Amino acid sequence: MGKAVLVIDKGGRGNAIAYAFAKSPQVSRVYVTPGNAGSSILEKCHQLPLFAESVDEEIEAMKKYALENNIDLSFVGPEGYLSAGIVTAQILTDKKRKPIKPKTVLLR
Repeated sequence: MGKAVLVIDKGGRGNAIAYAFAKSPQVSRVYVTPGNAGSSILEKCHQLPLFAESVDEEIEAMKKYALENNIDLSFVGPEGYLSAGIVTAQILTDKKRKPIKPKTVLLR
């Protein structure tokens, strides 16, 4: 079975990234959160809308989903999630799961 990828973005950039992952034969499914209307029309892609009142609650929901659904790789797009500490929240920081993210020094 192929890899499961979580793309964290809500715009056109996220859809383009999800599409690129979906084209890989090594990827079986791509989840886009919070995503948008175009996220679920891409082959292998599924939108995961978030219903949270704060960024911290969204991050917790993403973390829970990633752990429960064996996400292998995540791509974090919006700077807001990075600044809020999504990577350090252990969403995908164990040895099995690796986030794709910019270097912290570049965010400052």
